[in-house]
Amino acid sequence: MVFLADRTQHGRLLAIETGMLAFLSVATGFLISLAIIIWLALVGFAYPAPIDVGDVFMTPLTGEISIFVFILPIIVILSSAILVSIPPGIRAAATPPTEAMRSH
Repeated sequence: MVFLADRTQHGRLLAIETGMLAFLSVATGFLISLAIIIWLALVGFAYPAPIDVGDVFMTPLTGEISIFVFILPIIVILSSAILVSIPPGIRAAATPPTEAMRSH
């Protein structure tokens, strides 16, 4: 945050930094969750005995690959990360550089 206190494109730098960190975490989570979701869609959970739910017998419980599973978390994570970074960016922009350097 100290580099933002020099008043040069403070909002843009903070949004880019936060957006890049959020994107990296989303990409990592996407790769990990993609493997788990594909496994659950193909293999699923096998029950030892069929389960009766409204005269429908379920033996394996398999998942479904849906774009909604990926898009909603991406939107929530990126938007909340950028919204959370706005107050520190405003505070860093309002702090004189000499005071920011003395505080750390």
